[in-house]
Amino acid sequence: MISLRYLEHRMDRNDQPSAELAVLTVTDDLSTQVTGEHPNVVDLMLRVAAIDGSGFITFEDNPILWARSVHTGYRTPYLYVEITEDTFPQAAAREDSSDNAPAGDR
Repeated sequence: MISLRYLEHRMDRNDQPSAELAVLTVTDDLSTQVTGEHPNVVDLMLRVAAIDGSGFITFEDNPILWARSVHTGYRTPYLYVEITEDTFPQAAAREDSSDNAPAGDR
């Protein structure tokens, strides 16, 4: 599972974001759940620069890599995204190795 918080970047006196707008959760079966008062800030069609250097991707291309990279898609002082939980590292390693395995071994 990976969870992302979409935050309004309006600083208060303690230099903290003032509002959580939405939370995107990608579950182990790659289904999504969006919660919060402003779910429309979550744009799964947004093309982002992948943090692994592989180019631009969409959520449909690779949900986990997209979730880890989505912060690169926002160039605004008013909105930012942070990962609050990521339990996929082991799962990602298994997926990468199974991509190279013969079809009968997957």
